[in-house]
Formats: sequence, C-alpha cells, structure tokens
Amino acid sequence: MADRAWYWGTPYRFGGFQESSGGLDCSQFVQARFWILGIDIDPEHETANTNAERLRQACDPVTAPERGDLVFFKGTYDAPGATHVGIIREPGMMLDDHDRGPGSSGPGFTSSAESSTRPLHSTV
Repeated sequence: MADRAWYWGTPYRFGGFQESSGGLDCSQFVQARFWILGIDIDPEHETANTNAERLRQACDPVTAPERGDLVFFKGTYDAPGATHVGIIREPGMMLDDHDRGPGSSGPGFTSSAESSTRPLHSTV
C-alpha cells in the first residue's frame, strides 16, 4: 500500500480517529489506508464510531486470505465481537496499529502469531 509516510510515527490511541485526536486506533488506521485507495469500508462512519467489529460486519469472510485482506481478532480486550484488525501483508504478517509497549506504539508490521486469539479473515 503506497503513501505510508503520513501515518508512520503517528502514535496509537485507543479510540483515536485522526492525528489531531492524538493518534489512531487499529480500526481507524485500517479505514484510512483504504480511503487512500478510494475504498470506504465503513459507509456509516459519519453516523457512528468505527471499531473492529463494525469493520468485520462490513466485510465478507474468506477462507484463503491474500495480501490486502483484513484479519480480525477477538478478545484483545473485554468487548463483544472483533476487537482488533490489521491488513494482511503476507502469510503470518500484518500491518496494524496498536500499543507495542513503552516508546513503540503506532503503525507497524506484526506477526499474526503474536496474538493469543484465532484470527478471522475477511475481504473488503
């Protein structure tokens, strides 16, 4: 996905929806990446806050995920449905946004094996 410079270095912020709010969360990060491509994966984003579960519901499940498909996780925090989302880069690797620990939060590449929950794959 081209033009990654605008978000690289933007901090993770739970519930964050733009740089001016102090950072982005995983769902806003993913949604913004698709906006760059002209794809609105949550058409209702102006009337309700987008989160990982809303994005999951807007996508179609796939059994053989490919680069650019979305990967969703349940149980990364206490909430129903999908609680984390990333974009598949290659098998076992995703581009996502989360708190990576002191001094290293924000967008980056993460092994999907790092999650303790089974991923759910979808396509836009």
